[in-house]
Amino acid sequence: MVRDSATSIVAASYAAGLAGTMAEFAVPPVMPVLRQHFHSSDALDSLLMGAFALAAMASALAAGRLANRWGVNRVALGGLMGLALGMALGWASFSGDTMAGFLAARLLAGCGFGLISVAAPAKISQQVEGAKMARALAIWATWVPVGSLIMFLLGPHLVGPAHILPLTVAEWGMEGLAAVLLVQTSNPRPSARLSPEAASTPWVLPMIFVAGAFAFFTAQQFALSTWLSTWLTRDFFVTLSTSGLVGAAASVVGALGNLAGGPFVGARPKVWPFLASGTVMTGLWLLLGVRALALAIVFTLLLNLVGGLIPTVVFAAPRLVSEHDGTVAPAMAFVIVGENLGIVVGPLLFSIMMAGNHFARGFQGLAILGAAMTLALALFFRQTRRLGQLGGRSA
Repeated sequence: MVRDSATSIVAASYAAGLAGTMAEFAVPPVMPVLRQHFHSSDALDSLLMGAFALAAMASALAAGRLANRWGVNRVALGGLMGLALGMALGWASFSGDTMAGFLAARLLAGCGFGLISVAAPAKISQQVEGAKMARALAIWATWVPVGSLIMFLLGPHLVGPAHILPLTVAEWGMEGLAAVLLVQTSNPRPSARLSPEAASTPWVLPMIFVAGAFAFFTAQQFALSTWLSTWLTRDFFVTLSTSGLVGAAASVVGALGNLAGGPFVGARPKVWPFLASGTVMTGLWLLLGVRALALAIVFTLLLNLVGGLIPTVVFAAPRLVSEHDGTVAPAMAFVIVGENLGIVVGPLLFSIMMAGNHFARGFQGLAILGAAMTLALALFFRQTRRLGQLGGRSA
């Protein structure tokens, strides 16, 4: 059997991840349109992101074991099917002016996203070897900012007061491309059940710390991305298109930060860049309540650039602490559960903290999450050092 190239593996995994993040970010750039259409409240708007993340968290718990039993490709393809059905139901519910149906659509798409978000990076970790691993994971880590970039740029132009079909069709196209790329690569299945050696590997505690760090990170990032358009339009009276451009720029610099983290990830990653990133993020949140539009945009971009380093080391963590292929997908499930826990809590928590449109108060609350994230990362690095073996995988 011909071995898949690293390029084909990364391309298939990345396309699947991109389809997932495009579905996830179908809501924030067009939140004002959805609010007007459904006559919804701030809390209900946050629930649209929260429902997606809750479903993703639930399906991610099962995805680790399913990937070992069925193979990562089949799990990812199942996730793509969930996304497609969710987008179809969302279109029908929007057309029928049914908020309950739209929430159900977000739940269904979220289930698909959870499967993809475990299977796709696990495929890279299991199949890409040697020096290419750090570069592959750095590229993979851009899946969220690139997906959000696409939606912040295109989303406002693909919806109207009475239609979202163009947005739905664009998402279906991405899902179809991902499916085509996946079926052209092999479908590794390390084991249906973890071996005693793999099961006894002390990878759980460090993964709890890194999952906690990622939960704090995504709570910050998704609070900002979910409320970015609302913040800019309410406090600075910019247009929806202008706020979309700011969101797009934030996604670009976030992706650059992801790529910048690649050289610091290896068999023994450097610790200081990631701890410094968390510390700087904490300080920037305290500055974001400024009332000058130019400074608000600059600080938003800096937050995304500096914070972009964090996902790179987080997605490398399962490979770093796993000695066997069979533990990579279950360890990746920890990452995705943490990610989606933050997505659930972040936007809703921010809406509570900034009650009465006091966005500066909400940003101060996010600074506390930044400090907690930095502490959790420090504990993760401490645990991986105690393990004594990093990235010493066997088949």
